[in-house]
Amino acid sequence: MGPAKPDVTLSIRNIYYLAMHRLPGGDIPFFDLEATTLAPDEPWPEDLPNPIVTADALPPLLWIRGQGPANFAVVAAVVTVLSEVR
Repeated sequence: MGPAKPDVTLSIRNIYYLAMHRLPGGDIPFFDLEATTLAPDEPWPEDLPNPIVTADALPPLLWIRGQGPANFAVVAAVVTVLSEVR
């Protein structure tokens, strides 16, 4: 993520929504990452992308957005974050 920040790898499972926009080419860094917890019993943000199915049996979810030369948004139940140790 640059010389000032460690590299981060995301492992994402149980995906409910995924959208990605990127330019053609090799590795593309994401400069800004943001995450929001989505509790099934609380109102979700209005700017959450559609169509995410809401049901009573949903587990808590994590909405992650990455922006930079490429953009992505994902809503998933299981997210593992690995960070480079410097």
